[in-house]
Amino acid sequence: MRSLSRNPVAAFVLILALIMAMIAGGIYGINERAIHNLIVSNAQATSQSLAQHLEGSIADIDAIARGEKPSAQTLAVIAGARARDDVLNFKLFDSKGVQVLDAADPAQTAFQGDSLAVHKPEALVSALAGTAHVEVEKQDISGTKTLVAETYVPVLKGGKLTAILEVYVDQSRNEAQFREAFSLSPLLMALLAGIGFAIPSYALYRLTRQKINSDAHAAFLESHDGLTELPNRRSFAQKLTRKLAETTPQLVMTALHFVDIDHFKEINDRFGSEAADELLRSVAERLNDVLRDGDMAARLGGNEFAIAQFGFENETQVGTVIDILTHALSVPFRLPDGETAVTFSIGTAVGPQDGRNAEQLIRNASTAVHVLKARGRNGHCRFEPEFDAELQKRLDLEALVRDATAEMRFELYFQPLFDVNSAELKGFEALLRLRDDNGKHVPPDVFIPVAEEIGLIDEIGTWVLENACATAATWP
Repeated sequence: MRSLSRNPVAAFVLILALIMAMIAGGIYGINERAIHNLIVSNAQATSQSLAQHLEGSIADIDAIARGEKPSAQTLAVIAGARARDDVLNFKLFDSKGVQVLDAADPAQTAFQGDSLAVHKPEALVSALAGTAHVEVEKQDISGTKTLVAETYVPVLKGGKLTAILEVYVDQSRNEAQFREAFSLSPLLMALLAGIGFAIPSYALYRLTRQKINSDAHAAFLESHDGLTELPNRRSFAQKLTRKLAETTPQLVMTALHFVDIDHFKEINDRFGSEAADELLRSVAERLNDVLRDGDMAARLGGNEFAIAQFGFENETQVGTVIDILTHALSVPFRLPDGETAVTFSIGTAVGPQDGRNAEQLIRNASTAVHVLKARGRNGHCRFEPEFDAELQKRLDLEALVRDATAEMRFELYFQPLFDVNSAELKGFEALLRLRDDNGKHVPPDVFIPVAEEIGLIDEIGTWVLENACATAATWP
């Protein structure tokens, strides 16, 4: 039953097969009843035809019914009637149901105790009521199972019951013909009914499955990333909160790793969005590969991932899983240009010392990544409390660069270049400078990398080129 619940198509086919079998069985039963009725009707018609024939051909039938011997002419008629293909034998009873003649031995006149009132009272009742009585059963005749219909029909003279005729009619050939005619009907009717049931049922099934799949997919996307199928940030934070509530922080430690793909924008620009998406999926697969039982991975957004690992007893165990993680990501990735080495910035926060809840752990691991990126990227960094001040300094610098770019508050200084041999002036070098809110110069090697990282360097470079040219155009 579990396998059927997991495979709805197989369950549908099984139900359809059961329905078709029930329909086929029902139609088979109806056919059997119809065949029986046809045999009874045919046997009754044959018997009544024989009764009418004997009534019209045997002049002394009244005398025979009274126990007299049949005449020679009557014996000839009896022999001819018995010779019919479908008539096996017939017997004649008087109006009270006592046997007076057996066609198999018509000359015999004494029949000891052979009375319908004894062995077929229902046949006698039907004959007295002027109706026929038919019974059908298989009989062994000369070693062959033969379908025989025993028919009891009243013989009337002037509307008065004169005798009762019992006829044994062979119905084997009729049965075979009837069964041949009806043989395919159960299968055809079941097939037609099955098709009639299957088409709308399958259409309804498809619509239902589409609705279920659509709802399930929508529910999945609410808690997962559609590209990597990892939990999203909200779902990850919720699961991490529940997991932390189940652990005892005093006894075990939790490691939260924040993983950032270095220079992801350049990878996307160089190889295209499809290759970048494939890289994200590959990173997700490698993160899943390093998970232990109970660990969790997530895509937090863009090129940022996270892993939560639980149950560490000491820092050595944490260091071991960090080594496994960094090694897994150090293997080159397959991109359109071939295998390409991709670098990562990984920050780790360990609870409870670096945070006792999901929000603190994620924030502190992210802080470690930002500090690492400010120091040059490509590596691993463990969170330290002083990182908050360093991160704030970094954020302040980013804000300064953004504001300066928006207002173009940069300065250009021109440094002359001389030929060392002739002391001849050869040109000028334009130097970009930026002052902070206190009016002090920020070193170029500090703010230019930040401008590159936050994507403003092209805009700044255009401003430098335009202003340098405009200034040079004013010189003699």
